[in-house]
Amino acid sequence: MFLSSFLESDRFMQPLFEDSIEIVQHLGKPSLFITFTTNPGWKDIQDELLPHQVTRDCPDLSSRVFYFK
Repeated sequence: MFLSSFLESDRFMQPLFEDSIEIVQHLGKPSLFITFTTNPGWKDIQDELLPHQVTRDCPDLSSRVFYFK
């Protein structure tokens, strides 16, 4: 038995699966599957870091750049 807070558990995945099925039933089958990832080496991110800082020190910066792109 796993807790629902354990990310790989069935209890965690079941509501996500049910949500995805509900979306498909409501909107129909998807025609595209698009993914977009953030590159920590993007100039937009690197320019905003302070000296001796790395990207994982500022997750909010990465999130904002991802959102704008």
